[in-house]
Amino acid sequence: GTGTAWDQPADTHCPRWLSLPTLMTASGPATHVGQRSTGRRPQRVRPQSVPLPPPSPVGSCQVCASSLDESRVEVRYLHSGGASLHIQSVADDGRLKTVGGDSWIVRFETNTSTWRQLARDLGDGSYVADVPGDELDVRDVQTHVQLWFTSLVPDYLESKWWINASDTPTSRRSFPSLPAQTLSSADQLQCRAASRPPITIAARAQPPAHEHPPISRACTGGEDGRWLRVSETGTPPSGMQAVFGHHSQFRSPHIWVPFGCASTRRQHHHIGRCLAKGNRRLIIVGDSISNGFALDICARVAGRSANCSEWGGPAKPLPSGGVIISNAMGNPPRIGLGNVVVGKAAGDWERALALANDSIVVLQSGAHDISLPPPGHEKKVSPLSAYRHHIRLLAHIIARVQAVNPTVQFVWRQTTHLLLEDAKSLKAGASLCGLAAGRARAFPGTNPLAIRALNEAARSALAPLGVIIWEEPALLTLSAPLGAFRDPQHHDVCGAGSDRHDRSRGSRCAAARRKGEGFAHPVDATWARMGGLSEAITDTFFDSVMGCGRT
Repeated sequence: GTGTAWDQPADTHCPRWLSLPTLMTASGPATHVGQRSTGRRPQRVRPQSVPLPPPSPVGSCQVCASSLDESRVEVRYLHSGGASLHIQSVADDGRLKTVGGDSWIVRFETNTSTWRQLARDLGDGSYVADVPGDELDVRDVQTHVQLWFTSLVPDYLESKWWINASDTPTSRRSFPSLPAQTLSSADQLQCRAASRPPITIAARAQPPAHEHPPISRACTGGEDGRWLRVSETGTPPSGMQAVFGHHSQFRSPHIWVPFGCASTRRQHHHIGRCLAKGNRRLIIVGDSISNGFALDICARVAGRSANCSEWGGPAKPLPSGGVIISNAMGNPPRIGLGNVVVGKAAGDWERALALANDSIVVLQSGAHDISLPPPGHEKKVSPLSAYRHHIRLLAHIIARVQAVNPTVQFVWRQTTHLLLEDAKSLKAGASLCGLAAGRARAFPGTNPLAIRALNEAARSALAPLGVIIWEEPALLTLSAPLGAFRDPQHHDVCGAGSDRHDRSRGSRCAAARRKGEGFAHPVDATWARMGGLSEAITDTFFDSVMGCGRT
């Protein structure tokens, strides 16, 4: 092109775009995703006329791994506002990759906000991430292009065999295929967990006078957004006021605001009233991750009679009380939905839920369904296919319960993401990918493509039945601010062990929260350390799912 990206006429079919040749080749050594910045000044780019050199004619490949440094990134400014990042996967030897299957993540930062996107896979080796005009049209946006996983075959996650825990490497980042196939000499899936040096995309030359663009619609829930930093120190946002007190001080608090819509403020003293409307009770059936959400609820409804009750499942009577918690999806572990929808358990759960008059039943399972079995245990066969089958079995149970008891309202809580970037204290390699020996194995939950596949399966099977799909748990965890996770899987204030009954810190914390009791928190508490991410997800349950607590 010969003009700037801003002075060309709009073309909705083929918008003018600006190439960043500095990103076309390695602009510095790649850093591990969790590694701290080296202190280099990020490159800042403004729209300009830059000729794009053609790629070298080195050919293409399909069975090949992508290289972070060799892959190409282009920024295309849109006349309608914002921009898009186009990523082309390139192999180590310079060949263009012509199939999809890679996990490209783009982390965005401004002086007021942060968020991430899983770049859309176009299936031909190219990927796209969007930079909303909400931010780029009024301020510079710093981008971090990251390659989390690369696959030699685009349908690896759909393959019959995944790796088994006993076959897990502890010093490498690649995972062998099982059993040996035509690619036995190469690893089918590789965890790269690396980030390019940051680059700052300049805002418009003449930004609007106001700090944020005009808002014309209200939030409806389940929409992409970003985390806004409220202040360096201030009162806790959202539901944390109800849990820890209006006068508690937390460093680096954040609030979640969807793009293009207004931030909704919630009055949390109405939460108990919201649950009490129609004499409804809340039944939460999930695993240790959804247990964190349940504990958030227990703390918020403190003071009500029979605050929170644990339920051992359909073999025991349904407890009385306003909030009932079952960890059936995670106990026994690494099974998930199979604990509820397979064999005799399916009939037992159907009968128990059919008797749950005037109840809101929140269901969640995903991480245990696809988690690696322990060493010596039977390998999981076609984990995604098995999950889809179990979701369909769950849909049949829900449909039969709805037919006999229409007072039961079902909500499905989407599976949350696990973040490689949060593991900045771990060494590169298997540890960073969630496969460290002696640690809770987070893989394959660290692969965002696996989480997306789980959530698509649940949405497809359950939404047609009128089940409310609670999307925010996945959205907010993918974009979670640094440090927001307590451990590789959990993000509530109690962390691991909250679903157990022992003397661990997590178990003791959970026991106090179930009773609605407060507990001491450190003077230097941060929003993240005190479960800010989990509390914010809980906020969205009352707002976009329940429709209460709005002002």
